[in-house]
Amino acid sequence: MSRKRTTLATALVTLGAMLGLSLNGCGAAAPKASEPTPPNVESAGKSAQPVALAIDGAHPERIKLRWQEEIGGRGVAVAVERKSARVAAVVEGSPVKLYDFWSGKSAGVSATCTDVLRGGVYLLQGRLIVVCSDRLEQYRVAGMKELPSPSLAESRATAATLSWPWLAVGHHDGVIRIYNLQSEERVEIAVPGPPIDVKSLALSKDGSTLAVAWVQGSIWWWKVAEPEVPHPLTRYESESDALTFDSTGHWLAEEGEKALTSVWSFEGEPSRRYQRKHGAWIKRMHFTRDGKWLLRGGSHGVDLVEVAGEHSLSLTAGLVEDVGLDPDHTSVAAVDRKGRLSLWMSRP
Repeated sequence: MSRKRTTLATALVTLGAMLGLSLNGCGAAAPKASEPTPPNVESAGKSAQPVALAIDGAHPERIKLRWQEEIGGRGVAVAVERKSARVAAVVEGSPVKLYDFWSGKSAGVSATCTDVLRGGVYLLQGRLIVVCSDRLEQYRVAGMKELPSPSLAESRATAATLSWPWLAVGHHDGVIRIYNLQSEERVEIAVPGPPIDVKSLALSKDGSTLAVAWVQGSIWWWKVAEPEVPHPLTRYESESDALTFDSTGHWLAEEGEKALTSVWSFEGEPSRRYQRKHGAWIKRMHFTRDGKWLLRGGSHGVDLVEVAGEHSLSLTAGLVEDVGLDPDHTSVAAVDRKGRLSLWMSRP
């Protein structure tokens, strides 16, 4: 009888193992089931960090102010990358400083040059990229190791924009140079006529189209593959401080007309399609991931406006000098003239 009970128990254990069951008290235990997959959370160190969603103005309740810090001077440039858990900010006359993404606490000085261009700081793919009037610096954020960088032309840089791996820089000699940050490749666009300083630049995500705004109010564009063929877009009485393409390169936003942001379609011959009101000036703009909203920073603070509609959302007031949108589109950093650095995050 004892032998029959042993045989029966063995059979039950075998069957339980096949079915993934635990049969306690049957003389043996089935293999332990695998642990469930943890929820989709990000981690910084050992602590789990909250999930975030792509920012858009359709869900204002999701966008939460995470922290604000006083950084001791008039803001010049800001960038944010949640993946590397860093925010980079610059105040006038100082080098770039890093801040912890989650807490806002200082993470140290991270560059040497102090004449950083307005909006000339980028965090992307774990790199910190800093554009100054006479040099370019790159660092690996982890460990802050300086990386090799192309040498900028000797002529003073006045404006820059990045569309990885291409960095477009306007120089005082009237030449726009597009540097490849992964090779020695370079494209030069010599602007017809006497040199005019560039005020702002926009480069499409694929690096194929460049838009340029000059201090005397005109905006032109080029196909990068045809650097000798300029295309005038429009002309205003005052300069345009901000230009940006959406992710497809089909839409260009610019501020140049008094108190109006214009959005142009680049499908076929460029044409102005939408206009949205703003304050006295705009310093930086970004399209949201879906291209339906514009993130703007300027004299009115920071806001999100619907491109083809009338909805808007104000995130903060103040004279904002620069706004950075995380490459994953889930967080926004801004710095203003009073030296206030702010970070917002979109949460479920």
